[in-house]
Amino acid sequence: MAQNELRITVNRSEIVNLTENARNRYVVVLRKVSKDIEADAKTRAPFKTGFLRNSIGARVINQFNAEVTVAANYAAYLEHGTRKMAARPFFSPAVEANRDVFTQAVAQVVRDAADESRVE
Repeated sequence: MAQNELRITVNRSEIVNLTENARNRYVVVLRKVSKDIEADAKTRAPFKTGFLRNSIGARVINQFNAEVTVAANYAAYLEHGTRKMAARPFFSPAVEANRDVFTQAVAQVVRDAADESRVE
């Protein structure tokens, strides 16, 4: 994985064992949170020309994975700093701001699936 890339991955066995309805809800959560991270990172990114912000993108790869990437080759220098420049993080704060939302949403999908299986 590239230094300026985030992949959201969940244990496949946990998702495969869910009902089709629950898996579909999980993909919705995955898509929403990856888009929220993208939007948050764009808001936090330093702005000079707009290239950095425009290079941030999110996509769902499959029902298990999504990725948020930053294509600007200088993004890692801004995120982590250099010996001559202080860090100006924008990506990791966006991830951290959305981590609990993702965890809680996935937990809700799993709880709902468990409730559905008890009813049947």
